[in-house]
Amino acid sequence: MPPTAAKKKKLKVPASVRKRFEDYIDKKNRKCWTWKGSRTEDGYGQFWLNEGKVVKAHRFAYEIFVRELGPRERLKNICKDKNCMNPECWQPFTIGEPIAMTRVRRKKS
Repeated sequence: MPPTAAKKKKLKVPASVRKRFEDYIDKKNRKCWTWKGSRTEDGYGQFWLNEGKVVKAHRFAYEIFVRELGPRERLKNICKDKNCMNPECWQPFTIGEPIAMTRVRRKKS
């Protein structure tokens, strides 16, 4: 976990928004929580937060269940299921990290 991650808190949203969001998630007997709401053209869940604001469902789930993400942070899907909302199946990384790690590996070879 990045050093700044410990300082960040869960995203606070009104209880009504959180309930509406969780109503779209099927958590029944599964490691992966299935998104039942609408999806983007590339297959990821999307959630209408309020009028005119649509958010990525997996990112919103991570932020309300685990912690807020920074503007340069993204989530890597570990389970490979685009419809999964379980934050345990998403790993945060900062833009540029995977490239930097690849460069280090190449230099060692």
